[in-house]
This record gives sequence, C-alpha cells and structure tokens, in this order.
Amino acid sequence: MLDKDLKTESSVNGETKEASNREENKKALKKFIPIIIGSAIVGGLCGGLIVLMDGTGLTENINLQIGKYVKLVALVGVIATALLGVILPRLAYAKAKKEYEKCLADVAADCNKCDEPDEDIIKAIDERLSNALQFQSAMIILQMMFFGVAMCEIKDVFLDYTVLTGVSILTFIISTFVELKNQQLIVDFEKVMNPFMQGSIYDMNFVKKWEESCDEMEKLLIYKSGYKAYQAGIKTCTVLWVVAAFFGMGFNSGPLPVIFVSIIWFILTMSYFIEAKKVESN
Repeated sequence: MLDKDLKTESSVNGETKEASNREENKKALKKFIPIIIGSAIVGGLCGGLIVLMDGTGLTENINLQIGKYVKLVALVGVIATALLGVILPRLAYAKAKKEYEKCLADVAADCNKCDEPDEDIIKAIDERLSNALQFQSAMIILQMMFFGVAMCEIKDVFLDYTVLTGVSILTFIISTFVELKNQQLIVDFEKVMNPFMQGSIYDMNFVKKWEESCDEMEKLLIYKSGYKAYQAGIKTCTVLWVVAAFFGMGFNSGPLPVIFVSIIWFILTMSYFIEAKKVESN
C-alpha cells in the first residue's frame, strides 16, 4: 500500500513538474524567439553589406589603411606592455614586502600583541600581490598579442621600422625572463606569509601542487572562479566566432580565425564535461 502511495505521489509530482516546465519554456520562448529572429536579420544585413563592400574594393582599401598603423602600434605595444608588466608588479612586490616586514617589527616591538601579524594587514598584502600577478598576466597576454601581430608581418615591419623592430624583439626577450622572476619572487613571498603553501614557479606541476596545498576555502574560491572563467570563455568564443566569420567574408582573413576559435571553444566545452564526469565518478 505504501509503495502504491509513493508511486502515485511520484507520478503526480512528475506531472506537476512537466506542466511547470512547459510553462517556463513557453515564457522563455517569448523572449528567445524575437532575439533569434532579430539576430538572423542583423546578421544577414551585415553579411550582405560586407559582400557589397568587398565588391567595390572598399574593404581592400580599409585593410591597407589599417595595416599601415597596425605594424607601428604592434611594435610600440610590445615595448609598452613589457615595461608595465615588469616595473609595476615589481614595485607592488617591494611595497608588500616592506609592509610585511614593518608588520613583523611592530609585533616584535609590542609585547602586548600576539606572536602573529594582524590578519587584516596580511589580507591587504595578499590582495596587493594578487593584483600584481593579475596585472602582470594581463600585460603578458597583450605583449604576446602585439609581438605575434608584428611577427606576422616581420619582413615589412623590419624594413619600415628597423630600429624599433630590434628594440621590440630585445625588449620582448628580456622582459620574458624578468616577468618570470617577478612571479617567482611574489610566489615565494606568498609562501613566506603562508608556510603551508607549496610549489615552485619553475616546476611544471606548480599549479597542481599549489592547489593541493590550499585549504578548503581557497579551493572553493579557485573552483568558483574557474567556472566563471569557463562561462566567460564560452561567451567570448561565441562572439569571436561571429566576428571571425564576418571578417572572413568581407576582409579575406581566411578560415584560420574561425578554425582557431572553434578549437578553443571545443576544448573548453569538452574539458569541462570530461572533468565533471571524473569528479562525479569519484
């Protein structure tokens, strides 16, 4: 009798949920369908406009005009991002270290205080170091982008800006090692403030060892941040795929941009599902 009641209740709940699903989908479709139709119309108009522009030779002239400035911007961009990525994080590290040493000195000088530095001060120092690493990572990415753009047109770039090209290449090489040294200094200093943290920046398994040495709260922060980054990556790939497709139609950029974006999109999606299954099975 009890099993029959449970089955009846489950059936009723299932029917109720199905009705709720239909209502929810119906409500969402009222917004979804106009968006899809509007996107199709805008996409068709933009595609047609690009094809017309390509027929008049306007896109070729635009490519030539842009190309004149892209080379110079790329070379200057390499130098600017390299200097910013080297100098500002090193200054942040020096200031954080000075604050920590002052904090230790204050603790040692005041016998009424506990043996440990103030948690709020340590938290502020951690945030400063985290911001420094974040900023340096952003500069490295931009530096790689500018350097890659310059290398794509290295023959023309070298002929047009011989000295500047040499300076850019030299700056790129030197800054790569200095930026790595900055990361090592900051990570080692983090381990001084948090002795339970493990891993060397020069170890190929650094990320894994660092994650394993984190406590549960820090791991939760890493996982939540990672999922947000995954969502941002998927949305970005969607937009870039559309942009790359349009540029391929009108500006003769070729199929490679679409292929590369699709590969990144594929890897992000598949790696997420594969890892999710591994976690679920454990």
